[in-house]
Amino acid sequence: MENIKVAVLGSCATRDNFNSRFNPDYKEFYDCILTQNQASIISLMSRPLNYTKDDIGELNDYDRWNVETDLSKSFLDNLVKLQPAYLIVDFFADIHFGVISVAADQYITNNRWKLWKTPYYKELKDQVSIKRLTVLEHTEEYLREWKRSIDQLFAFLKEKLPECHVIIHKARNVSVLANDGVLVDLATSGRVKKENVQLLNQCWDELDQYVIDHFPVSVIEVNDKLYYTYNEHPWGPFYVHYSEDYYHKFLLKLHRIVLANQIEDHVINKISANIFKQYDDLMKKNEELNQNLVNEMKLSAGLQEEIKPADDEYHRELKKDKQKSIIAYFKRRIIRK
Repeated sequence: MENIKVAVLGSCATRDNFNSRFNPDYKEFYDCILTQNQASIISLMSRPLNYTKDDIGELNDYDRWNVETDLSKSFLDNLVKLQPAYLIVDFFADIHFGVISVAADQYITNNRWKLWKTPYYKELKDQVSIKRLTVLEHTEEYLREWKRSIDQLFAFLKEKLPECHVIIHKARNVSVLANDGVLVDLATSGRVKKENVQLLNQCWDELDQYVIDHFPVSVIEVNDKLYYTYNEHPWGPFYVHYSEDYYHKFLLKLHRIVLANQIEDHVINKISANIFKQYDDLMKKNEELNQNLVNEMKLSAGLQEEIKPADDEYHRELKKDKQKSIIAYFKRRIIRK
């Protein structure tokens, strides 16, 4: 049996699950044949923009690819050519970047990491005709354009890729950074751009829920515990750079969806569902045991902190008694002499 072909429309929050650094054995099951990275849905579904090689400038190959595919909207044509079995989507770019309206029905993702480095952007940014939109600052207008665009995307998929199964990855921004064994607030850590994580995640909820309510999609949500980012992450700490166990659990949830779709036998589906449930129960118990151990360690540390002053006082008194005993001994020796 051939590997399952998947495409990603989203960000590293989704694409990293198909990276051997995070899921070493994913290639045994899946081929990630196409990615559109950090592109707003509004940009993707608008008309392509003309550009030249000089407009992109001296970007590295990866950043150049990101900018060029956002300008050309080539992802849609490539989807039709490659016909993936699954399209996995997250809305990171709409949450974190927003768009620039360049002309009628022409948008680009306002990617501060990549687009802003280009001569194209440097020439564009001061033009009075452009308009910047973000989901936080222009919520009503942004949501109106976004919903229109997502409706267009699903109409396109229904017509051109009727067999493609869409999965919404409910990725979210984490708020905690594991810094040398200490958990600190990520937004105020100085390691990333300060963001209102709660508000951004609320907006993300709204985008996801619109799709879930209006279209036939599956959902991957990894929310069984508080996840965090960490300094040793290959791309560094960030709001969607998760701890390693996140990626493993994502892949397990994808396996479930694929099995349910691939296996037509109802009994076998029930068996596989039961296996996964037992695994979930074991994982939950393991998490509880780990948390109990952590609590015991904290309690032990707390008791030690309380005991230490008393222990120190005991040894001080013992030392005093010892000194008194020595003094008394020498006094007796002197008296005898």
